[in-house]
Amino acid sequence: DLMMYRRSVLEENQKLVKRLDEDARNFEHDRDMFAEQVEKFNHRLKENQDLAEKYGVENKKFQDRFNYLDKQGKEFLEQYYTPCLRQRQAVQRERELLRKQRQMQK
Repeated sequence: DLMMYRRSVLEENQKLVKRLDEDARNFEHDRDMFAEQVEKFNHRLKENQDLAEKYGVENKKFQDRFNYLDKQGKEFLEQYYTPCLRQRQAVQRERELLRKQRQMQK
């Protein structure tokens, strides 16, 4: 009974980790796509002086907010997600190495 419980907890944890990895990848992708759109809009403003005059103040506020959020997102990934990912990858490499060593001993 205890073994079944441990197995179900392990399976649930693996599902959560996979979902976390997917969410982080999606977050990075969405952030990158949004940054690309911001860059395109800024390029259009540089090309069109009328648009720049019309939306310059709002764009400056938006750009400041976007830069802040982009920085926060990168910091979050670097501080929390990336170290966990690296740790999981290191554990996985160790498991693979042990498995290979056991196979070679047989």
